[in-house]
Amino acid sequence: MASGKPVVATDVGGNPELVVDRVSGLLVPPRRPDMMAEAILELLTDEGKRRSMGEKARRRVENDFNIDKIVKEYENVYFDLAKKKGIL
Repeated sequence: MASGKPVVATDVGGNPELVVDRVSGLLVPPRRPDMMAEAILELLTDEGKRRSMGEKARRRVENDFNIDKIVKEYENVYFDLAKKKGIL
């Protein structure tokens, strides 16, 4: 996604938090290699869709997963825990 490429991933774990289905990539059910192949072929054969999803994937990474934002979120977690423990 950071490279401006759409993602094809299984709809498990943290993948749905990262990939917005049909926006920044395609999510397929687990243990469905047939659907995975179809999703890959869909992007390989549709340059417009591939480029559009790739651009949206890149923007999502830049906006939602940049290092400054992630560090700030970790800081907030640590400060909240410290406050609850009476350290701050």
